[in-house]
Amino acid sequence: MFNLFKRNKKAGVILMYHRINTAVSDTWQLCVSPECFAEQMEVLKKFRVISLQQAVKDISNKEVQPDSVVITFDDGYLDNFTSAKSILEKHKYPATFFITNASQQMNREYWWDQLEYILLENTNLPGEIKIALRENTYRWDLQDGWQQIISEDDMKDFASWLPWQEPPTTQHALFLYLSEWIKSLSYPEQTEVIDQLFKQCGKGMEVRDKYRVMNSDKLKELSNSAGFEIGGHSAWHTALGKFDEETQYEAIQDNKIYLERTVNKSIAGYGFAHGSYNQTSVKLLRKAGFSYACTTEEAVFTEASNPLALPRFQVKNIEGSIFKKQLENWFKI
Repeated sequence: MFNLFKRNKKAGVILMYHRINTAVSDTWQLCVSPECFAEQMEVLKKFRVISLQQAVKDISNKEVQPDSVVITFDDGYLDNFTSAKSILEKHKYPATFFITNASQQMNREYWWDQLEYILLENTNLPGEIKIALRENTYRWDLQDGWQQIISEDDMKDFASWLPWQEPPTTQHALFLYLSEWIKSLSYPEQTEVIDQLFKQCGKGMEVRDKYRVMNSDKLKELSNSAGFEIGGHSAWHTALGKFDEETQYEAIQDNKIYLERTVNKSIAGYGFAHGSYNQTSVKLLRKAGFSYACTTEEAVFTEASNPLALPRFQVKNIEGSIFKKQLENWFKI
């Protein structure tokens, strides 16, 4: 019954990946292990795997085909190149990689990875944290009712915690609060907050191998590989919907200029960082010359979909058989 339904429905699914790797903490479920990713790509052999550009063309021509699947990656982690690329090439699958220029230019980890490292992989936080920003001082007292991660075993026990669950420690609650706050800050402010946290929390700042992003040479090579497309993702991984029009346009335009100079190709696609956008964002994408964009809203794409607000499903670290069932369920949405 499902197969008949699926064949007759003109709908497609856009998959959203971030990292093809493992991590001590993976609060936002961004990691898919290379083994699980390989199994998931095997499952896709029974589907029509197409490029994002082809999906947009199908939507425009009212020719969306059943079983269509698009593969996308956000953020430009190095493991996309070292792990995902060869598996995709084995199956001759096209893919789009949405890239921000922040980490490539600053040679540092993304702030959310640093925040996990500082707060969730730390057994020795201070009793008080102070952040000075915009002529204000923000203070968090961690003494009263303070429950902390006190051992490596605790860290392993809490590794499976997800952000919509009850925080198991004060560290986790603070992590959630700071995550939402930092999203709404400018890039210089984000780095200032993280740098202050490093100084106070007994962690040394470093770029860990597992958290590196692709440099310009890797981006060029990826862009020149058959079937692979580079897309925009804002200059500083900006949550566009939280900022005014001027800031949004600067983030969009600077990113487009940087990427087009880096790969020497026109950039037409865009992925909304943090899934954050509004109608102003869509208008500014058009103004900057983008033709299509992906959100993080979960739905299939159809012939009625807006090319500048295409839905996607985030893929989790699940084995092939579970992924197959998940994919079939997504096609029913």
